[in-house]
Amino acid sequence: MAKKAMANVALVGLEDSVATVLRDAFRQFGIQTTRLSADVVQQLQNQKFEAMALRLNDDAESVLEAARSSRSNRRIVIFGIGRNVQDSLRFSRFGINAVLHEPLDRQTVLKVVHATRLLVLNELRIYVRIPILSEVALDCAGRRFSGTTQEVSAGGMSLKIAIRLNIGQTVDVAFSLPGTDRIQLGATVCWRRDPDLLGLRFEPGDERRKLLRRWIDEYLGIP
Repeated sequence: MAKKAMANVALVGLEDSVATVLRDAFRQFGIQTTRLSADVVQQLQNQKFEAMALRLNDDAESVLEAARSSRSNRRIVIFGIGRNVQDSLRFSRFGINAVLHEPLDRQTVLKVVHATRLLVLNELRIYVRIPILSEVALDCAGRRFSGTTQEVSAGGMSLKIAIRLNIGQTVDVAFSLPGTDRIQLGATVCWRRDPDLLGLRFEPGDERRKLLRRWIDEYLGIP
């Protein structure tokens, strides 16, 4: 039986100190890294990578566009390095899967890599939650709030939002995912952790969930 190729993460235009932290974190989970510097767009068009880490600055758009438009890397897992969430939301249309805030902390990086490793390693059968950053609007009894998604699945989502809601409370949520129309769903609060981390369970009978399911299947390459 042929040995499965090791997953490869492209490190794009990163300083030595940043690249070292990321390389060490990925290595702990059997994931190799390759630093890209010159002709990055061309390399992303011609070479297959399972993931990519890059700084989310003004130079990032052309790199992200090249990856998402290439046949081999359109489903690449993207780790964005930025100063804050607002910087990262500028690029949400490209499907940023995880955000690392500078200065990088080794333990935080390790935690993020651990949480996303199954997606990078293409273990699709057991990885059912998609880490992705997108702005979400939440309507609760006529009051509207804004937050950001952390993970999305066909059954629910986790998000960061600065409001206090009770478990069992019903809400409406609206959010966008790369390549889809805006998705609006009914949901119920099923858990909360820390001051601003909230879990929602989508209403099982909501037919609009089919759009989300189609997006997940396409994202994971499930026929």
